[in-house]
Amino acid sequence: CLYSSMNGFGGTYDGEVIEWAAVPIEEIPAFAESTRTWFGKTHSNVAKRFIPFFDWHCGDATGYLLDEQGEVLPSLRTFFHEEYHFDSAQTYDEFLVEDQVTIHNFLAQWPYIE
Repeated sequence: CLYSSMNGFGGTYDGEVIEWAAVPIEEIPAFAESTRTWFGKTHSNVAKRFIPFFDWHCGDATGYLLDEQGEVLPSLRTFFHEEYHFDSAQTYDEFLVEDQVTIHNFLAQWPYIE
């Protein structure tokens, strides 16, 4: 629903450069790659299936996780970099936490998105 009505959203804080919250479609691949580098060495199978689109501007990111067959899981996940321990024995759900049930619920918290 978000990307059918607009190509991301964010704000300008220095008057010129937009700091995107919901990353524009064309920037998602680079944003995803940047986010995946956090845990890609220890959890490569999960990293390649995480598609973040929301940048919290603190190292955290929200997006979709694909199952092992490539199907989108219904709940959004948030990568919390503070919870990641650079340890392959850590379970990914400790740092890639199931978030809002749907994107609709996630966007409903933003008063200017309908």
